[in-house]
Amino acid sequence: MALGKINLLFIVIFFSFAVQGMGQCSVKDMSINQSKVELVKNNDTVMGRVWNVTITNNCYCSQSNVKIACTGIRTLKENVDPSIVKMAKGKGVVKNGDPIYPYTSVGFTYASTLPLQFRLLSSQVSCS
Repeated sequence: MALGKINLLFIVIFFSFAVQGMGQCSVKDMSINQSKVELVKNNDTVMGRVWNVTITNNCYCSQSNVKIACTGIRTLKENVDPSIVKMAKGKGVVKNGDPIYPYTSVGFTYASTLPLQFRLLSSQVSCS
């Protein structure tokens, strides 16, 4: 009888840790990185650079309604597909709020003389 109670206690503790671990994902489990792709030139004059931005979900759950901020920008329209990121007044929504699935990335490029500073603001985690 005592062995049965110990086994039951072990199972309860195990599942409480397992369930607690399942809810640990957040926007902190996402990353946003950018890299230089190429120079934009007009004859021999460098006009700026093309930058590649990658937003990665490093979580085992999907994350939707991902919101980002970008310092120093009001809109991001030129050559950026609005279904990937839509910026307005320095804030934006990734993929129209659709999920970024576990361990996948979404990317876009933009042109600027200096790299823009993007940061992740929030997301909704959905584990199934």
